[in-house]
Amino acid sequence: MTDKPLYFDYQASTPIDRKVFDAMLPYYEAEFGNPHSGEHLHGQSASAAIEAARREIANCIGADEDDVIFTSGASEANNLAILGTARAHTGKRTKILVSKIEHSSVLEAASASGLEVIHIPVGCDGQVDLGWLASALSDQVLLVSVGFVNNEIGIIQDIAQISRFVQESGAFFHVDAAQALTSTAINVSEYPIDFMSLSSHKAYGPKGIGALYIAPGMRGNLQPLIFGGSQEHGLRAGTLPTPLCVGFGAACSIISTAGESERLSVTARRNYFYDHLHNALPSIELVGHLSRRHPGNLSLKVPVDDARDLVQLLCEKVSISTGSACHSGSEMPSHVLTNCGLSTMDARRVVRVSLGRFTSVADCDIAARFIHEAVIKLQEYEIRRVS
Repeated sequence: MTDKPLYFDYQASTPIDRKVFDAMLPYYEAEFGNPHSGEHLHGQSASAAIEAARREIANCIGADEDDVIFTSGASEANNLAILGTARAHTGKRTKILVSKIEHSSVLEAASASGLEVIHIPVGCDGQVDLGWLASALSDQVLLVSVGFVNNEIGIIQDIAQISRFVQESGAFFHVDAAQALTSTAINVSEYPIDFMSLSSHKAYGPKGIGALYIAPGMRGNLQPLIFGGSQEHGLRAGTLPTPLCVGFGAACSIISTAGESERLSVTARRNYFYDHLHNALPSIELVGHLSRRHPGNLSLKVPVDDARDLVQLLCEKVSISTGSACHSGSEMPSHVLTNCGLSTMDARRVVRVSLGRFTSVADCDIAARFIHEAVIKLQEYEIRRVS
């Protein structure tokens, strides 16, 4: 053991890859120019680095570089896609459809749009109800927003089928893909997606940077949220943070190269960890679809009264969570879990364990042992408390 807990919360934030950090470092030191100061070489150098990063991000999702704009993160990208679309349109399309298990930045942006928000139900496995969606689409729906990979239970949605339904209805389609870069191959040319939000710090890049993919010809269907400059085709004013953009590009370059091999490797270690823990604690239950999930995700219902007690007991040994980092400290059970059919009591028993690129088999062995020991200790405490 080191002096820090083992890290099993990759879906909250991934560690930055050393190669990414090395790529960023020169732009904090010698290459410090403002990328929008094109009159001199300092600015031109920074601008060129940003455009190279933009190409790497676009390449990672099968897009053209002109269709990617930088944001401060996926939350801003979600807001720009949803609020920007709502503010740019008038007419009979006055409804937004969003799944019930979306990230709060999607749900709250939809609520703030001024349009009628209709929530798409999901099954107990977390999958969007495709039959319900098909019947709900009409010429009154302006936008549909569905997350590619859920940030709590790790479920991967059938984006290809959903996108076809939405396209046939004439509505716009937005995908929150914050968790998707490390989860599945993405090629926006394969299915009709109008807007896609991306995050760097969920993909071994730096925090504070994200991107929004905007399909060709779709820029005119957005209104900006931030004003004061013509950067990013006039859709996002402000000086771009060169080191962060470079870091995001480097992270995407690694993903483009590692691709399926890394996803398979992470999946194998996740399954090894789960088998190890399940053998020790047969009463744990996996929440969500068995196979269509983030390679590193395990959403587990554990046999204790309150999962927060388990997270707290483990805090000096293993870092896990009870769900989205955005809802940390909330007394309410996760809306993702309750909308998947879990009771309030069962939702309070769920922990999210997520591993990734730098999780070793030895880490899995140690973490499983610590979690097992902590569960037994809590169960013994709960028995004494009621007796």
